[in-house]
Parts: sequence; structure tokens; C-alpha cells
Amino acid sequence: MEKVYQLMTEKLAGIISAADEALLDELIEEDEQVRDLWEEIRLTPKPVNNKPWLDISSFAFNSTADEPEKVYRLPLQWVAAALFLIAGCIGAWMTWRHRSGRQPATIATAATATSSLPVPAENYHLSNTQLQLADGRTIDLSTSQQAISIGSNQLHTRHKSLTYTASPDMPAGINRITVPIASDYKVTLSDGSVVWLNSASTLQFPFSFSSASREITIQGEAFITIAPLAGKPFIVHLPGSTIQVLGTSFNLNSYDKNHIRVSLVNGAVNMQLGKKTIPLKPGQQAVYKETSEAVTVRPFDADDELSWREGIYHFSNASLDELSKVIPRWFGVTVVIDNPKAANTIFSGRMSRDIPLMDLLLVLKETSAVDFYFSADSTLHFK
Repeated sequence: MEKVYQLMTEKLAGIISAADEALLDELIEEDEQVRDLWEEIRLTPKPVNNKPWLDISSFAFNSTADEPEKVYRLPLQWVAAALFLIAGCIGAWMTWRHRSGRQPATIATAATATSSLPVPAENYHLSNTQLQLADGRTIDLSTSQQAISIGSNQLHTRHKSLTYTASPDMPAGINRITVPIASDYKVTLSDGSVVWLNSASTLQFPFSFSSASREITIQGEAFITIAPLAGKPFIVHLPGSTIQVLGTSFNLNSYDKNHIRVSLVNGAVNMQLGKKTIPLKPGQQAVYKETSEAVTVRPFDADDELSWREGIYHFSNASLDELSKVIPRWFGVTVVIDNPKAANTIFSGRMSRDIPLMDLLLVLKETSAVDFYFSADSTLHFK
């Protein structure tokens, strides 16, 4: 019956396959208990507002095979009200169990999870996006709209973006913008190039490009659109590598210096590693591993690489270990995996930066064998 319940939630979420839907419709038609359960779940009130949603599948590695073995799947299309929807479905599930003489063993835990699980202390309030000038001064860029005077020049902030007009008397030197967790920020440089920074990322740049080339440094993740400028190449410095660009749009991810990804959307990019140059074509991604100094060129999925700009993180066959590196950047908590075997649990789906952390954790718990708790210092532990 668990499989039937899974198919019902997929049908409600609108992601069920045609074959599975035909099977479910046949069961509803022929089995009275299945039909009653479907009616109760189908009539569960759904949230009226269009909140961010989540769609997660979980897998666990089979110790006797190389391929992952699917364990359970529970897609939730209305993640902002996920617990509300789950509670309604569980009510119908428990009713069916009562009628059939079965006890609601593990699934009933979701109905009480909110009240019984510890909530992390609010010690990770987000900081604001900061601009540190070359002379050491720090400016808070969090105000939605303001004009910032730099000598006789002005910087303008509006809706998480910074713009300015370069002039000969702009201060020289390298400035740094630092974007905190659970945020993003867009910077328009003096040449018109745009750098869109993801959470927990930094950009080092001059107010004016006075040399023969335009050079910036990125740590973290950014989507960059380069303004063409003949005779003045654009160079992006990353940990262990450099990118040379000629009028293009691309995404780079250098959170992990041993797994740097450069994804070219359009134009042309040359990735330089010492004396080696790796050209990229649109739709290609270069993956650089510092430990081996190896570069792999492969196609990339735009949803996976670019959805962060919409506040969505896509993950396909990602391990819990990988997710544990994203959660701190999006929710500001330290993550520890107590059980080494749990680190290999595989998930596919998406998560929104706007959902409460607890909602995400409960969905991960209900779609896999992975459990969690918070220690006294608000560290998130997976077990």
C-alpha cells in the first residue's frame, strides 16, 4: 500500500508517469479501500497561495551493487505548506490503516515531528552584503535604495544591485564585495559587465579598468555577462585557474577549489591552467580538480547550474555529503554527518532558498532513511 500512497502523491503533484497513472486509476476503480483513500487525500485542502515548492527523491546505495537502489519517493509540490499537506494525507492514511487493522508505524512520525524535534537557536541571523573599499572602509549595501558618495563620485544601490559610473578620480585599488548566506547580489562594473554573485561569495574588482586587460577575482559562485571591448580581454581569477573571456555569458562555481565548474552559456571562454588552455563552446562545462590538475569538459544542465539565480537549488543524484555543503550557504547552520553511511544517500530534486530549514529537513527525513537532530550549539547533525 505504500507504493499506492506514493503514486497518489505523485498524481496530486502532477508528476506521475502515464503508465503509473493508468495503474493507479485501475486500482482506484477496482479496490474500494484504495478508492476511499484516494478520495480522502484528493479532498485534502491545498494552500491557496503560490509558495515555493519542493520535489525530492531519495536513493540509498546498495552495498552489493554499483547502481543506487531506490528506497522511497515523496514529492511535495506545495513546500511552504508541506507539513499541512502531509498531515492531511497522513490523516487519510491512518484512517485506511485503522479500517484495515494495520498500525500507522513510521509514517505517523511526520505528524508530530514539528513539536517533538528541537529547533535550532537563532544564532545565525544573516549579515548584510558588504563593500570593503581599497582604503579599508566598509560600506553596508543592504539598504534597498541609496546613493553612496566616494569622493566626488556616487555608487547607487537598488534591489540588491550596485551600479556606478567610472571617472578618472575614482579611488584606485581593489575593492571587495562579500555576499552573506541566503542572499545574492548583482554588480555592474565600469565597463558594463554584470557579475551576479550567489550566497557566500566574494568579488574583488577595481572601480576602473585602467590596464590593458579587465581583471576580477571570484570566490564562490557567480553568473557573469561580459561587455565586449575590443583589445581589452576580460580575465577572471579563480582558485588555481584563470578564465579569459571575449564577450560572453557563463556561470562559475568555485566554492570547492577541488571541484571548480565553469559553464558557458554563450560566446567563447578559454580556461587557463598554467601553460594549458582549454577552450569551451556554448553548452559545455569545464570541471577542474586541483588535486589532480585534471580538467573534464562535458555538457551541462542549465537548470542544475543556473537556477540559483531564482533562489532554487537543483540537484541530480547528489549525495547527502554534497547537500551538507549547500545547506550552510543557504541556511547558515553548521552541518555534521554522524553516520558515514548516510553521507552516501542520494537525492534528486530541488529546494528553495525561501523555505524554512525545518520543512526541508522533514522532507529529507520522510523521503529517506536519514534522520537528524540539533546539538546544543545549534549544529545540524545527520544520523
